[in-house]
Amino acid sequence: MTICISAIMYLLSCKILIVSMPVTNKLTIHQSDQLDYLCELLLGFYRLRSHPFETFTLVVQTEGMKQFISQYFSHRLGIVSNLNYQKISHFFWKTAQAFYPGLKQETDLYQQKIISWQLFNLFSSQDFKKHAPLAYQALYSYLKSHESSAYELALYLGKLFEEYLIYRPQWIEIWDKNQQVRELPEKIEQWQRNLWYYLRRTFGENHRIYLWQKIKKKLLKNKLPSEVTLPKHIHFFAIDHFPNFYLKLANYLSLHTYVHLFCLNPCQENWIDDNDTHPLLNMLGGERRDFFKILSEYNPSLEQKIFSDRQLKNSDILLHKIQQDILYLESPKFYQKQVSFIYKTTDQSIQIHAAHSKVQELYILKNNLLRYLDEHKNTRLEEVVILSPDIEKYLPYIEGIFGKNNFDNYAIPYSILNVKVKNQSIFYEAIDNFIVFLSGRFEVDSLLSLLKNKLIRSKANLSSDDIFCLAKIIEKANISWGIDEQHRKKFHAIGDAFTWERGLKNINHVLKKENVKIIHPSIFDISTFNDKVDGEYLIELWKNFLDFYQEIVAYYRKINNKNLYFTDWIISLQELVNVFISHNSIEISEQKEQLFSNLFRIRQNIELTTDKSLLSFSLFARIIKQYLNEYTSNNSLKKGVVFSNLISMRSIPFKFTAILGLNEQDFPRQDKQQEFNLIKADPQIGDLSRYQDDCYIFLQTLLSTKDVLHLSYIGRDSTNKKALNPSFLLDQLINLIKEMTQEKYVNYIKEHPLHPFSRQYFEINSLFDHYGSNYHCAYKSSNLSFNDFLYDYSFSPIIKKELNIQELLSFWHSPTRYWLLENLDIFEQRLKKVVNYDEPFSLIPNYLSRKTKRKILIPKGIFILQKLLESTSNSQSQEELNSLIDRWDYFPAGAAKKIWYDYIFYQFNKLINFIPSDSKISIKELLINKKQNDFLLKSDYLSLKVDHLLSYGTEENYLFDFDFKHYNISDREKIKILLLHLIYQKNYKGSSIKSYLFTLNEGIEINIAENKAEELFNRFIFFTERGLIEPLPFFYDPLMKFSTKNNLLSEGNIKKILDSTELNFYENRLLFHSSESLIKNRLLKELINELIKPLLQENIFKEIIL
Repeated sequence: MTICISAIMYLLSCKILIVSMPVTNKLTIHQSDQLDYLCELLLGFYRLRSHPFETFTLVVQTEGMKQFISQYFSHRLGIVSNLNYQKISHFFWKTAQAFYPGLKQETDLYQQKIISWQLFNLFSSQDFKKHAPLAYQALYSYLKSHESSAYELALYLGKLFEEYLIYRPQWIEIWDKNQQVRELPEKIEQWQRNLWYYLRRTFGENHRIYLWQKIKKKLLKNKLPSEVTLPKHIHFFAIDHFPNFYLKLANYLSLHTYVHLFCLNPCQENWIDDNDTHPLLNMLGGERRDFFKILSEYNPSLEQKIFSDRQLKNSDILLHKIQQDILYLESPKFYQKQVSFIYKTTDQSIQIHAAHSKVQELYILKNNLLRYLDEHKNTRLEEVVILSPDIEKYLPYIEGIFGKNNFDNYAIPYSILNVKVKNQSIFYEAIDNFIVFLSGRFEVDSLLSLLKNKLIRSKANLSSDDIFCLAKIIEKANISWGIDEQHRKKFHAIGDAFTWERGLKNINHVLKKENVKIIHPSIFDISTFNDKVDGEYLIELWKNFLDFYQEIVAYYRKINNKNLYFTDWIISLQELVNVFISHNSIEISEQKEQLFSNLFRIRQNIELTTDKSLLSFSLFARIIKQYLNEYTSNNSLKKGVVFSNLISMRSIPFKFTAILGLNEQDFPRQDKQQEFNLIKADPQIGDLSRYQDDCYIFLQTLLSTKDVLHLSYIGRDSTNKKALNPSFLLDQLINLIKEMTQEKYVNYIKEHPLHPFSRQYFEINSLFDHYGSNYHCAYKSSNLSFNDFLYDYSFSPIIKKELNIQELLSFWHSPTRYWLLENLDIFEQRLKKVVNYDEPFSLIPNYLSRKTKRKILIPKGIFILQKLLESTSNSQSQEELNSLIDRWDYFPAGAAKKIWYDYIFYQFNKLINFIPSDSKISIKELLINKKQNDFLLKSDYLSLKVDHLLSYGTEENYLFDFDFKHYNISDREKIKILLLHLIYQKNYKGSSIKSYLFTLNEGIEINIAENKAEELFNRFIFFTERGLIEPLPFFYDPLMKFSTKNNLLSEGNIKKILDSTELNFYENRLLFHSSESLIKNRLLKELINELIKPLLQENIFKEIIL
């Protein structure tokens, strides 16, 4: 450890100082800009203890500072013992217990949590008006507005009264006498005074202000009573926010014991009274300035200032120059022009990065960190910290980027501090999910989310594969939410539509043991790829799920509408954990034990209050969620990079510091407008401000960083590329740099491209770093020429001489995709369809625009229309069909049902009553005449087997098909109906055949002369045979929209192919990688001339408007 000469001389004189210090005042103030210096001084005092077993009392502000000191001492001494850490908030009660030993058997009742519980009991009591009439009059209407209002207000007021005890002790003294504080707003003051006086009567007089007045009288005496034993030395270390109340306490204690204040001061000059200081000190140091103003009113016996000599450091580095300017109070506006700071583009000490997402922020940081570690071989990972105003937002991505299985094979060990309890393990996650589910409407999504947790899933005897099948079954049951009709009434819904009771009844009717042989997975749209998925499996799966569901319902009915004491709710929660959550492992058992240990600690706080209230389950759930959202304090600094919140690691020095999430709306935090907070009505120097505190934390981080300060924010929306503003703190820093360099137009923000594989990362003299070796290799080979996908690919194409009708239709749906699958077994892995379990308020997708909404139905609407077609062709009664649709909940509930029911049936009836041209009968009459077709067609190229093909019509051989998925008929559907028409006309030669394809609103008619149809059929079969042997470049979008005014192979038509989005489909990207190879493709030219040309010129498709 290197420390300046003045610090060493001070340590050498410490022993003499301690012996010779006058008894009247033993307060010493140690100031430094370096935490290391203060730590070294603290270590000196620790070494000077009278014996090794003497307790070393140390008051700190954060858990991070406590761990930093412990590690610092351990590193220097090896073994450290008897360090008595205390948080400043608990220090007073320990001191009071020293003066009044009887308090050791008591708890400080004036803590925030106990005050809150007592106020909640009062708000819930029938005697509220009797105990606090003024508060009752002011708050009654608000408290009755919502079930949780009393609890939420009690929480807020508990925190508020604790702040009054610290920041406004003079008010408390007046309120103890039930007198008015004149300078405050009367209406709010009187009901808060009324509540405080109630607390005073209930808890007694032993709050910190009353005790402080008594302790102060004893401290002012020359000698303390014999029963009072104070620590020989009390050390307040690097406490950034030091309320005046505690400063007074420290000052009075120094009359009888040694009190040491270790203070971080960013500037060695007098900047407290000078309003014309460094810009960053002016803007960000307001809170610290107030502290030193208050501190200057005290007269310590010794004030020691130990500042670093930053002039010895390299001031050519931007970060060090700013630190040096703040230390010596040198403002850039006083620079002489000839000595203005020269910024070098190679200076990476302060970096500001604009990303598109949190994931990209982490990627950018990792690349930057790898470069830094590569250049600074001696830097340990423990000397790197990654901070954020809310590190929780980055938790889902950290492991994927810094962990062992990341994409670039550069793993960086790390530890995370300040993780919320619910994010620590799947056990706490299971508790949280159950609380959410039981507090809600029994929604399908919530229940399936429960089963994604392996602890719950294993208890229910289900596997992860089972959940997929379950979701499919439940989707078919049309269950949305609600146990039954009675349960839905609780949420102001009518009827039992979309409930579990109704849906389960339908599924139970299908999944019965006697149906085991006829049950097929396809009933529920479940793939039969897995051999184990059969009728027997589905019945067993459903039985396990039903057992689990019924246990949940039984538990819910047991707790529903119950009001219990907190202790009884804990017992109920233990039952839930034992029944529904597996806790066989040692780790999970320990977490269970920790959870209930902490809950019983909350119970102890409640037991200290009077008139304990009964709680509903929803309120108990609110308390549990509050606990799960609290930060854990048992994390420790481990090996590796540290991730943490900004507040916890404030002031602690690191070589490489990163701050993520510096977005305008997130940091600094804004002070909430709190109407009830009387401190805001009468602000005073030394008050706590979240906004000012965040500003100073940012300044502290800048000053404590040794080598590199990496700053980042989300600068653009990743979806629409809209520019987003950074925190104003970054604006201030950039303005300072511009003022220092006198370069107003230089952009100091590195705006990163959206993708990590962007060329900008790899070009010569790039401003960006990238350690993705795979991307490097790709970039270096980007100028190489590539052969076709099938170059040197040795295979024999599958040659078929006979196709069935389904194979033919599949081929023409996408010829290239069919070829890849048949010949090379290559297919695209598609994302699973996102199932929507919401109650169908509409049969049209909600995400579509208003215009498009009228054109497309959701699958339930399509299903209804298909059933209507079947019922018409089978002469089924409409009443029977309506009953079936109602039973399976395909229509919305309530008034919306009639609207959509009428719409669907009106459109459908308009369709089936339509009479095509040259016909005397309607579509409805034609639908009744249906037949199944089986025949074999032979040609010079392929044989086509037609079996089980359904057609509708009369002796005139009308053929029908229906497309209810779309409003407009797609080109693929047109080709499909054309192929069917050609096949029928080929088989029934000599017949006059017309074919129709209908949507709800329109249709097309196909009528082709027999000779033309024969020729076109042969062309399709010819190109089918060719497409089975080699990839057929048939693209629907451009080819079917070719202009026939000019040559079909004109430049304009070819451009339509090259600009088509179909070329981006995976199969076309593989087979036709370049526009040059596609234009030269001989098969494309044949296809255009011999098939596309007659298709477009014959005007085959005639539009019909219904």
